[in-house]
Amino acid sequence: MGARREITAAVVDRYRSAGRADKGRILDELCAVTGWHRKHAVRALASHVAISPEARRQRKPTYGAPIRDALARISHSVEAHRGANQRKFFCEKDFCLIQGAPRC
Repeated sequence: MGARREITAAVVDRYRSAGRADKGRILDELCAVTGWHRKHAVRALASHVAISPEARRQRKPTYGAPIRDALARISHSVEAHRGANQRKFFCEKDFCLIQGAPRC
């Protein structure tokens, strides 16, 4: 298993700087050497390529502070009127995923 990781680590830089046609050849070589399927080879190479936080696209918040506060209040008031099982399901699915909402 360690040999495959070493091979993958050696190929990553070449794969990252290659064009589309060359990437296909590199994948074919990696599949032939390791015995992996093509999709697994792509995923293995992608897991070695680290993207810096600056390069990632930053997502803006979906809701502003007033809406998050209102949803937190709604969540809190609904919690008081639900049973334990329903409360857990309700919070996991809807409101606890929003930042600032109370956890169940």
